Amino acid sequence: MVMRGHAVVMVLAALCTAVADGAAQEASKPAHKVRVSGYPYVFSTPEAGVAVGVGGILTFYTSQTDTVLRPSKVTLGGWYSLN
Repeated sequence: MVMRGHAVVMVLAALCTAVADGAAQEASKPAHKVRVSGYPYVFSTPEAGVAVGVGGILTFYTSQTDTVLRPSKVTLGGWYSLN
């Protein structure tokens, strides 16, 4: 009888852990938001000399419900040469 009691407790503990783990995974899913990242840069080449520029990346998802979908990215950049 004592073994049955332990088995019931073990099963209940496993079920509670599985439910809690599922809730944690739901909460940790990334939100499919549109993100914009910008960055400055400076570089030098023999042809153009010193140049400064700015760039950015627009990251977005084409589906708000697909959990396997990877984000789409659009990159834009420009620079100005001091030469």
